[in-house]
Amino acid sequence: MTRTIDQHMERYLGPIARGWGSRVGESADVQVCLFEECPIPGTVTYATLGLSRHVLKMPQGREVRQELLLSVSLRFADENRARLLAHIADNLVHDHQALLRGEVFHLGFAVAPGSPCTGLYIALPVVFPDALATYPETQPPTVFPWLIPVHRNEAALVARLGWDAFEDRLEHADPDLFDLTRPSIA
Repeated sequence: MTRTIDQHMERYLGPIARGWGSRVGESADVQVCLFEECPIPGTVTYATLGLSRHVLKMPQGREVRQELLLSVSLRFADENRARLLAHIADNLVHDHQALLRGEVFHLGFAVAPGSPCTGLYIALPVVFPDALATYPETQPPTVFPWLIPVHRNEAALVARLGWDAFEDRLEHADPDLFDLTRPSIA
């Protein structure tokens, strides 16, 4: 039996605690789901569901399907995070362009009130079980990029030094990436 995307997500993230339909975004076929105490206690994860119905373009003629992950500390959990994820999904559906590892999605506004983070760094979902990263039952496969809120100067660091140098700094500094008010590592 083939698992569906939502079954794949629930297997590795736990049960869907809440969902938002098209009212949080423009695209009627993309929803946002909430997973509690995930990836660690004291956090929640928002995930798109339905974005993978769309084939997204990558460089060199490659294609992929995606479902997006955004994780925050419980104190930042509210419907605005779901709206943010829906907004990004709407952009991807409109442009048919995939988010790529190491790029920064510039928001042009703070990810939350009082947060210095104005961009989202696209990373592998390393804080989740490895098997979540790819759902191979679709053609092309569906991948699950993790969107990490970043400061403007961190985004500039990625642009200047590259994603591998940025990820090395993240690993060395070990900041709380779920805290939307964390200090910058740049």
